[in-house]
Amino acid sequence: MKRNLVVGILVCFVGIASATSPAWGVYHDPWLNWDFWNFNAVAANNFEIVVESGTFDPGLQVLIGAPFPTFSVSHVNYHSDGDLDTILKWSGGIVNPPNNPANPQPGEVAHIGAYMKDSGKILAAYWTLNNNVLGLPLAISYELTEIRPMNSPAEVHMLLQMPQSFFDSHPSGEEAGWTNIRTFMNIPATDLGLENLNRDLNLSTLLDHEVTPRAGGPTGASLTGATVMMNVESFFDVYLGTIEKEYQGPQYESLLVATALDPNVPIGMFWNLNPQSPEPATLALLGFGAMGLLARRRRK
Repeated sequence: MKRNLVVGILVCFVGIASATSPAWGVYHDPWLNWDFWNFNAVAANNFEIVVESGTFDPGLQVLIGAPFPTFSVSHVNYHSDGDLDTILKWSGGIVNPPNNPANPQPGEVAHIGAYMKDSGKILAAYWTLNNNVLGLPLAISYELTEIRPMNSPAEVHMLLQMPQSFFDSHPSGEEAGWTNIRTFMNIPATDLGLENLNRDLNLSTLLDHEVTPRAGGPTGASLTGATVMMNVESFFDVYLGTIEKEYQGPQYESLLVATALDPNVPIGMFWNLNPQSPEPATLALLGFGAMGLLARRRRK
């Protein structure tokens, strides 16, 4: 079944590399940053994300974002399959439904983030009120950035994924996806850090680095001005371009920004910043921004 190609993406990520595949490329684990606004009929005071690993704990590598002052981790059998999963919970603040969904205001947006190394897939995300789930699981995006060093010059791919929980919990045939995908390459790491990844980021200052996102590879369909709709749990490959040797390393970064659709209504944003390194990196490579985000409040 043919699908309309859209532009899009969800909440924010920042990648720090960890896993390699000698036969293909290097995968950079994401630091995920998200904006979500609350489309339930009532205010929420918690936001929860479920991940596949039953032992995952990001430790101090968490963005305690507006408006939540508290973060906690619990290990539960979310799928009732005998295996433990992990719930990441941001709490202690009130997020009201937006008066104008197209222009949510402070107090109507949750801005959160965490370093997701070894978390496994994101299984679900949802709002809660006093620990009671509000509404259905959301169309939250997970991402891996792949640098393919065996190609000369190296290719940069950002692989996006929606959780199966969204499709399982919504009516048959309901779709989710992304819109307004914009991608940038060869950004000096000194110019852009994790602390900049929110709606205050002025993308017009990065126009010299902007590239056209394409589906799957250099000959894929352009995603500019288009939309991608998904109804399966799979990775959607956003190809950014190639990087010459002089731009291959943690001193340069690639960025993807987009809006999430659930199914055709914007529900949030995300930003994904990754080092253009064909080798595994460490948090230290993005340390100028990563540690500055701990307990940092969103400025919007």
